[in-house]
Amino acid sequence: MKAIGQGLTQSMQTVEVEADFSRLVRVPHNCAECWQLYHVPLPETYVGALVVAGEAAVKIAQWQHLEP
Repeated sequence: MKAIGQGLTQSMQTVEVEADFSRLVRVPHNCAECWQLYHVPLPETYVGALVVAGEAAVKIAQWQHLEP
């Protein structure tokens, strides 16, 4: 499942974000960031609630422990 959303970075620039949420279906452990992502309805609420959407997309890409 993929979602495309827009958010504001801290420099107030609009960025488009495409994140692959299929990696977040199962959480293998209880780290706080994964817990927050897992418990937010996907995709609209998650994308709309992001204040720093660009940074969140980078974090998702860096979470190699969520890849199958």
